[in-house]
Amino acid sequence: MHACARKNATCGYGTSGTPEFLPVFNGTLKWFYVIRGKAFGLFLGGHFGVHGSPRLRCHRLQNMKTSNALIQQLLRAEEEAEQIVHKARENRVKMLKDARASAEEELKAFRLKEEERFKVEVEQRLGQDDSLTNELADRTKADIEIIKKDYMANKDGVLAFISGKVLDVDTVIGPKKVSILRNYAERGVDP
Repeated sequence: MHACARKNATCGYGTSGTPEFLPVFNGTLKWFYVIRGKAFGLFLGGHFGVHGSPRLRCHRLQNMKTSNALIQQLLRAEEEAEQIVHKARENRVKMLKDARASAEEELKAFRLKEEERFKVEVEQRLGQDDSLTNELADRTKADIEIIKKDYMANKDGVLAFISGKVLDVDTVIGPKKVSILRNYAERGVDP
């Protein structure tokens, strides 16, 4: 690319190797590409003059090559950064899964330990409760035997008392009941 005599224009070498004139918009060409006959560039302030030395042109081409290399380096760095972030996310997910699995294993071990401790404690209490249960069962059997003996001893007397009350009806009316019945009769009320 070199500066050109026409105001507001720059020229670049196209695919044919001949200069191609492009409008500059009163700006300085910061970088410039001609790809398949189309020009691409960034313009910043000023305009170009007619004569550009071959040395300056070579320097500008060298700067463009360096810029391209830097852009490629930035793109590679961006891809590497994306890969690093992706790996970090995968590692985080993996670490969370590992932490959850190890926590579940620890929980299982703790649960088994506590269940064993509970079983031992229950067996100890049941062992003590068995002796209490046996004492209670013995007392209950003794009380039942006493009740059976009392039943056998008092059975005849209770039957005689109940049957006597049911079968022996007192037919005599007491003086209080007689006065109540007379009072009803005087008023004309049926008792």
